[in-house]
Amino acid sequence: MVLCEILPEAYSGCELTTRVICSGSIHHSPGGSDVKANHVRFNSPQFRVLSSRQLDDLHFASIQVLENTGVTIDCEEALKLLADAGADVSDPKRVKIPSSVVEQALRVVPKNITLYTRDGNPCVFLNGTRTYFGAVSDCPYILDPHGGERRPQDAEDCASLARLIDDMPNLSWLMSSGTVHGLPPELSERVALLQCLRNTQKPVAASTLNAPGLRAMLELCAIIAGSMEDLKARPFFVNSVEPITPLVHGKDALEMSLVCAEFGIPNVVFSMLMAGATSPATFAGTLAVANAELLSHVVVVQ
Repeated sequence: MVLCEILPEAYSGCELTTRVICSGSIHHSPGGSDVKANHVRFNSPQFRVLSSRQLDDLHFASIQVLENTGVTIDCEEALKLLADAGADVSDPKRVKIPSSVVEQALRVVPKNITLYTRDGNPCVFLNGTRTYFGAVSDCPYILDPHGGERRPQDAEDCASLARLIDDMPNLSWLMSSGTVHGLPPELSERVALLQCLRNTQKPVAASTLNAPGLRAMLELCAIIAGSMEDLKARPFFVNSVEPITPLVHGKDALEMSLVCAEFGIPNVVFSMLMAGATSPATFAGTLAVANAELLSHVVVVQ
């Protein structure tokens, strides 16, 4: 039996028609009102490398890592939150998190996140079934578009690239990594973000250095949005942090994630593992470690 649903693109004011294929028959229903409870529904064509059983096995392996191996937590506030939730924090270098604590965090984590343009229109819908592409607006070096030479990037280059990305319909967001030549890192990231915000309507993600810098960037975004509450209601800014593989959550990353949780701002957590070096050589082992890092981070912020 094959269960499949294909939905047309969701344009404002259009009625969606659900097409459910089940045992060779096709049923049509506005909005999917007659779809049965045991039908599997997808909002777009699906490409999967791993089966549901394999995903369950990987999740179980990550839970085993968190319960038996543990993770390093280099943040006092995060340790207190984990202790209150029921984790074993007797050794901050090997904080062990029970499966019940992980599952509780997954039950309350937001299932949908919407990002907005700078003027408040919804444009990116994150619900686990959609894919969006974006680009980095500022890098350490750039090939000069006029002379062709490789040179350090300055603030005007960042603005030009933001305008370019803003005009590309296939890119839905952009990222500011704070690499404006000639400025201290703490100032560079703020100048890069400002240049992006001034030159695009699209959501902007940022890679920030620490919590004080993030707070300053949120204040800037709140001024543009009208207030911090308006920014929370219609976020056009996304922060990003990384664990230190294997299984280490640094002070700066955790503090920035907690700032995002405090203000209700979306936060991207992504591991950058090297199979055979900072993670197991096998694909399955690398995925299990990455998932354990992400799950433990989710537990802290939830």
